[in-house]
Amino acid sequence: MSTQVGDVVESAAASAASSEYLGTEAASSVGAKTTETTPLPWTWLEILRIVVMALCISVNVYLGLLAKTSVPVREKERESSSSDVDGRSEGGGEGTDQAESNYKNDNKTANTCASSSSSSTAAAAAAAPSPPPVLIVIAHPDDEAMFFGPSILSLSRDYTVHLLCLSTGNYRQEGTIRQRELVASCELLGIPRDCVHVVHDEVELPDHPTRMWTPQAVAARIIETQRAVGADKIVTFDEHGVSGHINHRAILPGVLHAQANGALMEKTRVYALESTGIIRKFSGVFDVMITANAPHACFCGWREVLAVRAAMQAHDSQYVWFRRLFILFSRYTYMNNLVLQSPPQSAQDKKRLQQIRDTKSKDK
Repeated sequence: MSTQVGDVVESAAASAASSEYLGTEAASSVGAKTTETTPLPWTWLEILRIVVMALCISVNVYLGLLAKTSVPVREKERESSSSDVDGRSEGGGEGTDQAESNYKNDNKTANTCASSSSSSTAAAAAAAPSPPPVLIVIAHPDDEAMFFGPSILSLSRDYTVHLLCLSTGNYRQEGTIRQRELVASCELLGIPRDCVHVVHDEVELPDHPTRMWTPQAVAARIIETQRAVGADKIVTFDEHGVSGHINHRAILPGVLHAQANGALMEKTRVYALESTGIIRKFSGVFDVMITANAPHACFCGWREVLAVRAAMQAHDSQYVWFRRLFILFSRYTYMNNLVLQSPPQSAQDKKRLQQIRDTKSKDK
């Protein structure tokens, strides 16, 4: 009797377990069907399509701008009749024709390889004035390739570019190597060896991430080089220094210090490379949508982009993995935006304004 009872209990337990298993299986199958029938709001294919469309739009805008890109500094000068650096008149009649003729002559270089049959043409070309100089001021070797490539390549079309590097990059005792790399990089960017100027001053201008350079030390070197090359335009970092490096940020205060004290050449124009947030900084060619309408934007064509990458590769001692990624994704490989700096008030101007304020207060 007990055996029969046990058999009945085991049979009931087995049937209960079977029904529980079937219930679980049915629930899972229903859930699977529900999951299959519920559409996702975004699929990877749709996201990929959006990214490709944005890339195509950016590239089209980029190429369209390249077709009409001119040197922004020169274009600004031609538009402004009140700031004619070369002393040319932009008035009507013969003055306009003469200014346009001089401007075209500035864009020609001497042809020293002409044959004897065209010696008169070669002599005329040799006598033509060379392009006006412009001075680009950087803090370390490799700054020219990482940040200023588009500016250098764009300005080289109308100017003789001189580069002033305020340190040898000797933070890790590699100053000699980095100087050679700087010269090789500049030659790939079109800057000849004799237009590269390097400051050797480990006391006042050391390559160091925590040593701030004084405006006086920076100004002294810039004044000396500017007078030597005769450049009335200076291009450098803005107050944020793009990467935030303390040496980058020290250059613009030094330039403005020299300008405020009247130590720079007359009518000197100072342009600063605009720093951007991290999203724009690493948006590559996509940033063209924002930079397209900038007043002093410089853009690189695809061959020029390859030249910038080759210039960075010339810095073999610095070409580590994160700089490889920087050159690939950084907007500064493809475009620069130069911002014209307002001349600071000199001490005499400040004193004159204070006298005017004092006179007005007495009259009241």
